[in-house]
Amino acid sequence: MAKKFKRQSQENVVMRCIIFLSLVGLIAASIYLLKHPEILTKHAGKKVVQPAPVMKEKRFSIKLYFADTQSDYLIGESRSVIFQEGDTAGNVKKIIEELIKGPKTNLIQTMPRGTALQGIALKGTTLVVLDFSPELARNHPGGSLAEMQTIYSIVNSILLTTPSLKELQILVDGQSRETLKGHIDLRAPLKANLSLIKKG
Repeated sequence: MAKKFKRQSQENVVMRCIIFLSLVGLIAASIYLLKHPEILTKHAGKKVVQPAPVMKEKRFSIKLYFADTQSDYLIGESRSVIFQEGDTAGNVKKIIEELIKGPKTNLIQTMPRGTALQGIALKGTTLVVLDFSPELARNHPGGSLAEMQTIYSIVNSILLTTPSLKELQILVDGQSRETLKGHIDLRAPLKANLSLIKKG
């Protein structure tokens, strides 16, 4: 009986030690967390970095519109370009870059010398705003026909190649202009003009 009592006493002592040490550990952990709250919150506001979506590239045959040497019309010249799926602004930029390079046939360049694209802005889902360098107006030769061909070589090349876009507005050096050289009104967005394209 005495041995049993002694064993129970020892077990009680061991249990009390375990409970005591557990309490000491909890208290110590609580004090540490109170002194270092960032441990609890450092992951709460952490942004999860998602991998950038992979854009699919696809080669397209598009038409760029340049001036005809034999008439007042614009003629489409086929050009092979690589577009990225879903990147409307990037694809518009590629079209303009190809237009600035000029025709590869005997058609007439419509973009004035030194013209560069300075910016692209998509407004909603159907309007694109293009900001050109001052050379678009400064180096333009003038005349109603040349001005019309320059404006609509841009408008038709973009809008007829990018069906989701319905209107295009042209800025020069970040500013809206009444005209380039006194003829075509640029204050409002423009739509494609099929009547200026030579058929056949």
